[in-house]
Amino acid sequence: MGAYDDKLKLGNINENWAFKFEDSGGGTLNLSFADFTFLGAFYHGVILNKPSIRESINLSKSTAKSSNISITIADFTYQGSPVSEFLFDGSVNFINQDVKVYSSMSTSYVQIGEFRTENLSTDGNTITITMASKRPWDNISIANNKHPTASVYEPVVYGGFTPSPNTNTALDCTAVRMGVFPVQVISSGNSKIFSLMPRSYVATDNAFIHDYAGFNQFIPLRLSSAVWSGTSPNNRVDSVTTQIETHGNLNVLGSRYMHPISGTKYGSNFEGYMTTEVAEPDFAGSITMFAKPENIFKYNEDDTLDTTSSNPGAMGNYDTSSGEDIHLLVKTPQKKYMTEYIKAFILNVILIADDGTLNYPNVFYIDAFGNRFATSDDLFSSPVRRDYNETVGSGVTLGYIGAVTMDGKSDNHILGLDGCMCPDDLLIRVSSIAHGGGAVGGDGEDCKMYIKSLQMHFVRAIPVSDGTGSTLSALEASGIKDMETLTEIEQFYCGGNGQKASWSGTPDITLIHEAHRDMLIRYCGVSTSTPTDWSDLNTSKNDWKIRWWQHEPIELKKALEKLQYEGGFIFRFSSSGNPQYIHIKDSMAVDETLTKHDLDNITIQPSPFNELLTKMKLDYQRHPAEGGYVVSKEVEAQTERTKWNIATKENEKQVQLDAYIEPSITEYGGSTQASSSSPNDNFFAYYYSIFGDIKLIVSATIVNPKYFELEVGQILAFDDMHPVKAFNTSWSGLKFMITSTARSIGILKFEAREI
Repeated sequence: MGAYDDKLKLGNINENWAFKFEDSGGGTLNLSFADFTFLGAFYHGVILNKPSIRESINLSKSTAKSSNISITIADFTYQGSPVSEFLFDGSVNFINQDVKVYSSMSTSYVQIGEFRTENLSTDGNTITITMASKRPWDNISIANNKHPTASVYEPVVYGGFTPSPNTNTALDCTAVRMGVFPVQVISSGNSKIFSLMPRSYVATDNAFIHDYAGFNQFIPLRLSSAVWSGTSPNNRVDSVTTQIETHGNLNVLGSRYMHPISGTKYGSNFEGYMTTEVAEPDFAGSITMFAKPENIFKYNEDDTLDTTSSNPGAMGNYDTSSGEDIHLLVKTPQKKYMTEYIKAFILNVILIADDGTLNYPNVFYIDAFGNRFATSDDLFSSPVRRDYNETVGSGVTLGYIGAVTMDGKSDNHILGLDGCMCPDDLLIRVSSIAHGGGAVGGDGEDCKMYIKSLQMHFVRAIPVSDGTGSTLSALEASGIKDMETLTEIEQFYCGGNGQKASWSGTPDITLIHEAHRDMLIRYCGVSTSTPTDWSDLNTSKNDWKIRWWQHEPIELKKALEKLQYEGGFIFRFSSSGNPQYIHIKDSMAVDETLTKHDLDNITIQPSPFNELLTKMKLDYQRHPAEGGYVVSKEVEAQTERTKWNIATKENEKQVQLDAYIEPSITEYGGSTQASSSSPNDNFFAYYYSIFGDIKLIVSATIVNPKYFELEVGQILAFDDMHPVKAFNTSWSGLKFMITSTARSIGILKFEAREI
């Protein structure tokens, strides 16, 4: 049958346990408390003690724990010799072999445990056999595949990452924010950077390297257009890994920073459009600045610019009748190489009348200056005209928003390059021009000028040198120095996705629980068969996204438990040995309903006050380059804090999430309760649903053998109970998750927590 049936009635408890010890030769040794035949095999009733099997789950840490078990047997005669001689130093061995434990009552049975033989001891009369719970992750570490010559390990990487867009085309590309992971440099040769990658990549994976430019942005390495258009395959980035014997057959990416064609050396550039930050003016003179320039650099949690109407960007009052100019001062990236500069920028400007209308395209003159040398340091030979239009009021579909390329040299220019040298502050001047049909909206005064967005084309050039003084064009000195700098860099960044699902080969893993399952298969050899309750977990957590990387060895157990906590689920092997995932679902179905007739020694108590979780200070979205985290939030459930008289600084928990990136963690607080209504809305909502209020805990001993197969993680309801109420709460509608069990012959104790 494989399960207890409904014929088992109260008082019918006549239980026997069957221990099936497997040996290295494929045979078994069958032991029990009393002689009996079970599943067609005879079991020797030689067990002298009363062992117990204990298991628990920790909902606050999302971990599972199961105890070891020991039995003591008589050293009985087995196949003509003491059984001790068969157990050790015989033709077969039992240590580290599987043990299955069954509970049998009447004609029914269930498997109640799966272990491995761990140790044997004897005093000459009895033998003690110790068995350990099934833990395939023991003594395993990950990120331990070391390069044969470099002091770097093959990284372990999970998640969906985002490389810089348009990098492999003729178009100008854009820096990417945060969607990359670090890759370690093995070596930098005469023309290539060799980096160790987490898996093999093909060209379509876009696994090319980026350099960190600051401001949470990463710019890609691109080949010179001459190389890109003159070679095959026609790729402007190097993104295909190879397995080279000298690199231990690990996956290695070779990224060219110099490529010769017909005797000419062409250098690559790290480049792309990026945003920065507002700079504080440090120059003399009276000029009008935009009032809210910091708004144009606000980013959402998904790393997109906030251009919503509630965040209008830099704003300035503008009097069209006075010809007033408005200025914006922004930072440029810090210098890493000799040759770093801003060569162009895209400025999206809109002028809106006081009544909110836009009757024709806005026309502007745009100028720019190197701020360090004040407004005399003009970067344009003459102001550049641009036309803009936004759909505001009765807007006209005309206008041009495009790159403004600087054609003037800064006073601190390097090697005659046009543009703003880094690091320096870029001062931008915007002037409205009279256009076609007259004034903008009404009397033309009291208009507002907005900057919707600003992106600067940052170039981090890598001049080419052969180390002998012979270089491409006039970049000799800086080329030698920059190559020295390049070879000292230990880490770049990649936007290719992490590991693929090992149970199917596709797709790329993007969710936290997918990474957990993959680790079990990839590193522990757990079956690729679908785990118990996997489908429910996959439904609940289908937007719990991961970006996680590990470059140094770490215990696999720690990595698994980190993902369990951050992903809001518990992993265990069930009593039958099957992989199982447990979590609080948005809607929980009851597995069994128990009454006072099924139970003895009933105890009901509130959960401890010190377990309350009403406020969290959360850091998440791990920063690839700077350490720390991009998003910091303080979230709370104000209703419960008021209910339980919690002071402002009490009951706070600081949490740092290394893998979790989405969903956005809901802001609780204000005068009403949190807007999140489902446990799986986000990380805080999940743990708040369990610990955000004081809950009931029920513990009891089961006396009805029909329910002896209950396990942790199952959901109980109670009816016809004594006491009639749980304190002042009706049992009706309450649901409880079993959090611990203690099983011995004829006895099953449990504890369950209200959910």
